[in-house]
Amino acid sequence: MNNFESVNELVLKYELNPGDIVVARARIFGLFNHYLAYYGDINGEKIFIGNFRNGGVKIINSSQVALLLQKYRPTSILRYYGSENAQIRIKKRYQELKTKHYNYLNNNCMHFVQRMLREEEEQKPTTVLKN
Repeated sequence: MNNFESVNELVLKYELNPGDIVVARARIFGLFNHYLAYYGDINGEKIFIGNFRNGGVKIINSSQVALLLQKYRPTSILRYYGSENAQIRIKKRYQELKTKHYNYLNNNCMHFVQRMLREEEEQKPTTVLKN
């Protein structure tokens, strides 16, 4: 996948909607995936939420995502098809998890996404990104 000039370009190119998850891998020696939940647009600012080693679950803005995109290459999008409003769901998950410390074994970025996507209805397949 190409480098993006802006986070807006990422959101538009892949038609991200609130609740969608961006799966990314380190550009150099990327062994593990990192996951960011797209919260949506607030006053023109693209907002994401992720779980980070240095700080746990955090809300990050476009400039912080742009820095991550220098290190990480998006590889796929997990679409949110749940029945609950995605922004409400993300906000609930954020409130539940924001005080928990990051832990490789039981509270990493993948765990956050699994909790985000957990829904009584089945999720649709992943969209794999191509250059």
